[in-house]
Amino acid sequence: MLSRSTKVLRAFRDELVGLAEDVANSVATIRVATADLQGATGSGWFSGPGIIVTNHHVIDGVRPTLKVRLRGGHVIPGELVGSDRRTDLAVIRCDATGIRPLPLRKNAPNLGELCFAFGSPLGEYTESVTFGVVSGLGRRMPIEDGLSIENLLQTDAEINPGNSGGPLVDLDGAVLGVNVMIRTDGRGMGFAVPASTASSIVPELLEHGEILRPKLGVSIEVIDHSEDGYEGERLRVANAPQDNPLQIGDVLLAVSGVQIRTRADLFDVMRRGLLGKDVPIEVVRNGDATRIPVRFKV
Repeated sequence: MLSRSTKVLRAFRDELVGLAEDVANSVATIRVATADLQGATGSGWFSGPGIIVTNHHVIDGVRPTLKVRLRGGHVIPGELVGSDRRTDLAVIRCDATGIRPLPLRKNAPNLGELCFAFGSPLGEYTESVTFGVVSGLGRRMPIEDGLSIENLLQTDAEINPGNSGGPLVDLDGAVLGVNVMIRTDGRGMGFAVPASTASSIVPELLEHGEILRPKLGVSIEVIDHSEDGYEGERLRVANAPQDNPLQIGDVLLAVSGVQIRTRADLFDVMRRGLLGKDVPIEVVRNGDATRIPVRFKV
């Protein structure tokens, strides 16, 4: 007779095997020919009928040739719809039917929860899955030109070159994030663009092919704002041109009614819908809270 613990472990095993089977059917390998005639490989996952989400760096510099390898080895052409370097997300369209789209996780991930990374490490080992936990939240990682990707998930689920663009999923098979990078100077430190970012970026890429972001036109610094009753981390204007309605020393409180505390907060709210409008920005100026209308441009 099996012990209770053995039954529990077998039930857990069967759940994981079923999860891997379901999710792997919705994961693809992306093969591209780049402008320097070198090949590149990454991963992706179906977010809708014929729609694949991957990383921008997987398709960056892509030539017209873009191939999608489905589970089982069937290879079909793919078409780049749009991409965004600041979130490292891209969308591909292909003529694939009957593949179940993976749902995006709606509620925020929890530190320590189980997760699974799917993809094609090294471009050779397709239909691979690794297992770990969400080991960090709200991470910020620099990319080129002084820019950074904001609000990343950290995981110890093994991520290797070729896994980029694959899904990081929870126990229910919902996408927690899009695998994006590792820290080569550490061990067990992988990162994924969270589902909350993908949920706002992917629809705009599908509609417009690119992401337009308004600019404040000022430089920002992070401070510990413990005065005037606004405790905790805040963003302060470090430098501003004379014709900008914001002034040096202004501490940001809200943009268009959305509270701003971190760079990630500001990054998330600065989107296409604010362009060409007089948007209220709430700041602390000389110790007093005030509201300033700002006309946003690209």
